[in-house]
Amino acid sequence: MNRNAGFSYLDSIISPSGKDESIFSSFDQSGNRMAQVTSDQGFTGECGLADVGSQASRIVITENLITQPAQGVSPETRSLDVTGWDPVTGSKRWNTTVQPPDERTGACLNENSLSLDHLTATSDGRYALLAAGGVLLDLKSGSILKRGSVRGVLGDYLVVGDRVPYALVDPATGRRMGTMPDISPDAWGWAGSHGVLTEEGAGSSLDGKVLFGTEASENGTFGNGPIKAWSIPSLKPLFVVKSKNDYTESLSGVANGILLITRRSAQTGEETTAALDQETGALRWALPVVVGICGASSSQLSVSVNSQRATLDPHTGKQLSYSANDVNCVGPISMSGLESDGNRITQRLAP
Repeated sequence: MNRNAGFSYLDSIISPSGKDESIFSSFDQSGNRMAQVTSDQGFTGECGLADVGSQASRIVITENLITQPAQGVSPETRSLDVTGWDPVTGSKRWNTTVQPPDERTGACLNENSLSLDHLTATSDGRYALLAAGGVLLDLKSGSILKRGSVRGVLGDYLVVGDRVPYALVDPATGRRMGTMPDISPDAWGWAGSHGVLTEEGAGSSLDGKVLFGTEASENGTFGNGPIKAWSIPSLKPLFVVKSKNDYTESLSGVANGILLITRRSAQTGEETTAALDQETGALRWALPVVVGICGASSSQLSVSVNSQRATLDPHTGKQLSYSANDVNCVGPISMSGLESDGNRITQRLAP
């Protein structure tokens, strides 16, 4: 599912004879089908699919595992192509070989998954990294730009370097924009590019302009220190969340323009949820309960609370609606309010 512009659905099908008969379809934000592509046009269903980019730069990415049977003394070889598809017409925009024919090339880059979780695209949809330290693609042309030195993606920029501290680099010019703080590296992986936080409480804002996290402690662990925020791409400090009295804070999620934290009192056990301005750290609103962050659209926030699902206004914290029949978070929610559980797409929130 594209976080910014519609979604694509992959039906991975292998016939009894072992033939790949997979189909993927692309849809606009209203759920109208735009294009349908079959695997015989050049993709392998079991390798998965990614739908990335903004409305203007949207592109569907697939992998194609090509097997060349053994020919006498020549062993069987496999190669792996990556293809970019136009989501409106279903036509190929480009096709790039990322692993040339080799008898050791054995599988998709992300085997046994129908989503290319190893693919992280820049927020502007111009570039994509196939794996940390792996292949960097220009998504307009499909050309391979770099291999090896790129560690991850953060906003519109690349995290680059062979050792800590890494640099944040403009992919178009190669210009160094800032120096990365020593926070959980997962912050510039899949989580960082999808507006969700890592288990250690690190990640980026939905607009890709602010980095949140806790810096590593002396023993190299994350998530125990004060919450900090840095501006992207300069990585200049924006604010530090200071604990009050006997309270401790932990990151719990992000929404449009805000950072959500959980505050706990060591003395009373009291727990509250607070929303902070992502640029200043100023308190926007607070709730006397702890909520689980399910996801956010451009205008609403979905949370799990008291074994129910509630929809909040992210700017005021006011409850807009709730459902007693829904209990847990289901899956990621796009900026247009679409929620995916892996099998179906539901309009969970208003765009």
